[in-house]
Amino acid sequence: MKKILAIIVTYNRVDLLKRCLNSLRDQTCEDFDILVVNNGSTDGTKAFLESLNDILVINQENVGGAGGFYAGMKYAQDNKYDWVWMMDDDGVADNNQLKYLFEESKANGLLFANALVCNINNREELAFGLEEGSCKYRTVHEAQQKDLIECINPFNGTFINMEVLNKIGLVKKEMFIWGDENEYYHRAMINNIETKTVTKALHYHPKIKGTEMNIFPLWSKYTVRTKPFKMSHIFYRNLGYIYNTYYPKIVRRLYYKYMICFILHLKINELLKFRKYYLMGMNNEYE
Repeated sequence: MKKILAIIVTYNRVDLLKRCLNSLRDQTCEDFDILVVNNGSTDGTKAFLESLNDILVINQENVGGAGGFYAGMKYAQDNKYDWVWMMDDDGVADNNQLKYLFEESKANGLLFANALVCNINNREELAFGLEEGSCKYRTVHEAQQKDLIECINPFNGTFINMEVLNKIGLVKKEMFIWGDENEYYHRAMINNIETKTVTKALHYHPKIKGTEMNIFPLWSKYTVRTKPFKMSHIFYRNLGYIYNTYYPKIVRRLYYKYMICFILHLKINELLKFRKYYLMGMNNEYE
C-alpha cells in the first residue's frame, strides 16, 4: 500500500470535526495517516486535538480553507507521502470511500480522483450535482450508472497523487476560501491531468442552500459555479482570477453579464463590490 495522508481542514466546528474523524477511523482501508489542520479555532478544537494520539496536527492562524489545504499538501510533500486525501471538517466519508478511490485510481491510472459527493441530509441526492457534456447528474442512482464521471466536486473526498503536486504545485493559498478548489482543478486540467469522480466512493456533505445567479452557460466540467447574490468580496475576487487565468476570451463577457444582472435586480451596492473585487482578481491582486 502506498503512503496516504488524509487531510482535514477545520475551523471552529469541533463537533463536526469529531464526526469526520470517526468516519475516517471506520474506513475498511486502514493503512493511512490523518492530519488535521486547525485554522486558529477558538471553540476547544485545539484542546480536543491535543487529547488524541492517533493523528497528526498543524495548528496555525486562520488562513482559510485554501491556506489549510496548502499547509496539509506541503506537509505531505515534505514527508514523502504518495497520495493526499482531502476534505473539510463538515464532510463524512463512507467507510469504503478510500478503498474505492485507491482501487479505481490504480486500475485506471488516475492521479486525481474524487468521491461522489452526496447530500448528508438526503443520501440519495447529490450535494452539488455533476455535469458531463449534456448529461446532468442529480441523484446517486443517476451517477452510479457509470463507474467514472469526468467532472468532480473537488476537495470533498479528493484523492491526489504526489506526482500532481510536484507538477502543478500546491493550492493557491492567497485565495483564502471560495474558489481555491476550482482553481486547482482547472490548473490540473490545463496540465493534461485526467480527473474523474469514482461513483462507488461516497462522501457526504451538506447541500449549499440559496438562490443562484444562472446568468451564463455552463461549460460542463469547466464550470465555475455561481453563488447567492450577496457574497463575500473574496468570492468575486477569486472568480475574476479564475476566469482571467483559464477563460481569458470570455472573462469580460462574464463581467458584463454579472453587472447587468445586478442592475436588473437593483443590487447596486453589491454591483459596486463585485466590480471592485472581480477586477482585483483579474489583476491577481490580494489584500
